[in-house]
Amino acid sequence: RMATPGESAAAVTAVTSAGDDALAPSLRHLVADAKIKWVFVGGKGGVGKTTTSCSLAVQFARRRSAAGKKVLLISTDPAHNLSDAFQQRFSDQPTRVDGVPNLYAMETDPSALLERHTDDVLPDDGSAPPRGAD
Repeated sequence: RMATPGESAAAVTAVTSAGDDALAPSLRHLVADAKIKWVFVGGKGGVGKTTTSCSLAVQFARRRSAAGKKVLLISTDPAHNLSDAFQQRFSDQPTRVDGVPNLYAMETDPSALLERHTDDVLPDDGSAPPRGAD
């Protein structure tokens, strides 16, 4: 940040450095927060979404096992990378991940889900629903 009038650059550096230490890169606070119910991992191809989401899911499951809580990892990636990461087959139904008793995973096909539920929200003639329709 920039120094304000009457503030030295050294003071700004000290504040910035202290703030950097307080915000050291870690996900411990995220995993430890029992109030967290949803975590979404997204990004461009090849940035590590599958690795990150699988790692987070395992950590959440380990942290919550003592409380008897279950963790569900859902992938909408058509490539079904969760099956590759955990070396077991998943479907569109929650399946327990081998070796992590309270972790479940499922791989959904977004196109199939859209097709399956489009009839529920669109009129039969294919026109857009009326404004304000629930």
